[in-house]
Amino acid sequence: MSQNRPPMTVATRMTLAFGSILATLVGVSVYATMQMHGLATDLNDVTDNRMVKMAQFNELNGNLNAIGRHVRNTLIAKDAKLEAEEMELVAKKRQSNNDILAALDKTLTLPADRKLLEQINATRPLYNRALDKAIALHKAGDNEGANTTLLVESRPLQNELFKAVDEALQRQNTMTREQAAAAAANAQRASVVMLTVAAVLALAGLFMGWALVRGLRRELGGEPNVVA
Repeated sequence: MSQNRPPMTVATRMTLAFGSILATLVGVSVYATMQMHGLATDLNDVTDNRMVKMAQFNELNGNLNAIGRHVRNTLIAKDAKLEAEEMELVAKKRQSNNDILAALDKTLTLPADRKLLEQINATRPLYNRALDKAIALHKAGDNEGANTTLLVESRPLQNELFKAVDEALQRQNTMTREQAAAAAANAQRASVVMLTVAAVLALAGLFMGWALVRGLRRELGGEPNVVA
């Protein structure tokens, strides 16, 4: 049966040859589109998620440092107006931290991140109460008691709180670097694949052209212009 099958026409051969190349090009285009979409998704996650969380934890850390500084200024202030100004700043920083932690509570989903957030939320009220106690003792004239409260009660809580914030910030920093590196690796891999396919297609086109010309010569018994 196969011996009696008529040979393919030139039009059929060209259609199959160039159709194969066109189908491969379409496949490469689809692959490139998917890779670009994945790269865009990774970059958006880095800029709209990871970096936002890093900024929030950095602001939280800065607020906590500022609160400690304002409380110390209150304890050494000799002027009631200055004390009131420092305490107003403490209240603003605490409210800012409330807003930051509320926002992080909505966006942090990984178990390790949630655990650190819970530790921060559990320690911060204790730390704030220790600072408020020191301020109350200072206002009552017990400066020695205020200093003792800062050293004995506030300092360990401060260390625990700052450690949790630093660990949370470091986690976001690490995940940001890893995600950016993965996106770069995917982009490089996609570039290599597309360049390789382009080279293969170029060689395939040359081979198909040569094969078509060779087949025509064989069937015609020579160059078309000579045979004609």
